[in-house]
Amino acid sequence: MTTGLDSVLVAHPEGWLLRVRVRPRSSRQAVEAIREGALGIRVMAPPVDQAATEACREVVASACGVARSAVILVAGQKSREKRLLVRGDRERIRQRLLVALEAAPPAG
Repeated sequence: MTTGLDSVLVAHPEGWLLRVRVRPRSSRQAVEAIREGALGIRVMAPPVDQAATEACREVVASACGVARSAVILVAGQKSREKRLLVRGDRERIRQRLLVALEAAPPAG
């Protein structure tokens, strides 16, 4: 089955490469809907001294059911658009992301 999730995930030998778009200084930390080819991630942290990137890693790790150390920044250190490597069992991670997306409010 093809879903919007398939548009932001790329298989990797260690797990998945995930495209995200971070919204810093949000009122809450959460996974949002997929929009414009990226999974929306809201974080409360400001985009200063990597605080938003670290918060993004925490949100993604929680949504995927992995440790924060299993979420590695691959690209986009100083950008809202990021690519993350999520290490772990691909099917389990994909299923957890699907559940997170079902519960997510629309991006906006």
